Amino acid sequence: MPEEYLWITAGYLGHLGLLSMALYIVTLFDTYLRPTTCRALGNDDIVAPVHSSGEEHYVLLVAAFEKEKATKTGYYDEALVLDGDLCPQLGALLVLQGQRAQRLFGPKSNRLWDFAPRAFYESWRGAVHKLGLQGMESVHQARHGGASRDLLKRRRTEMGVAHRGGWASMSTLRIYNKPARILQLVNELEPSMIEYSGQIRNNFAKWFQSGAFPPPPIVIDH
Repeated sequence: MPEEYLWITAGYLGHLGLLSMALYIVTLFDTYLRPTTCRALGNDDIVAPVHSSGEEHYVLLVAAFEKEKATKTGYYDEALVLDGDLCPQLGALLVLQGQRAQRLFGPKSNRLWDFAPRAFYESWRGAVHKLGLQGMESVHQARHGGASRDLLKRRRTEMGVAHRGGWASMSTLRIYNKPARILQLVNELEPSMIEYSGQIRNNFAKWFQSGAFPPPPIVIDH
C-alpha cells in the first residue's frame, strides 16, 4: 500500500463519518501492527509521555501481560514507541479516540475501537473500490505499506523495521522493499488524487478532531 493510497482511503473514510476507521488504518500503517493486534488495543494500552517537551513520545503496550494474551510471535508486554513521522500526532489522536469510545460505551469501558472487524473490512473494501485503488486486496497491506515506506525513505534501518514489525527474518523485508511497484501504483493516480492525499496527510489530525473531512475528487459511482 503506497502512502498516497493510505491517505486517500483515510480521507474518504473520514468523509463518510467513519472517523475511528480512518484512524485505525493510519495506525496500522504507522505501527506495522497486525490488524488483530491493533484491534485488541485498549485505552489503558496508550501511555502518554511524562513531559510535554516534545522529546518524548507516546507508547503503545502491545499484548499486556495482565490480559494474558500474547502477540502472534508469543511475546508479552511489547512496547511500541510512536516515534514515526507519518502522523506525529498519532498518540494524542488515539487518546482522543479512547475518550470518544468511553462516551459511547461508558466511562468504565476500556474499548478503543467502536467497530466490528467485519464492518471495518467491508467499509475498507468498499472505499478502495469506489476510489479505484488498484491492487488493494488485504488490510494487511497497510502494515506492509508502512514498512515499505520507512525503508524507501530511509526512515528506519532494516533492523529497526524488522523489530517494529515483529519479523524474525531479515529476508522477509525483501518482500516490502519494492520501490518500482510502489511508484507504478502512484503513477496510476490522477494528479487531483495525489493532491488530495497530501491535503489529508497535512490536515489529518485537525480534521479528525473536528470530525469533518473533505470528499475525494474522484469516486467511482458504481
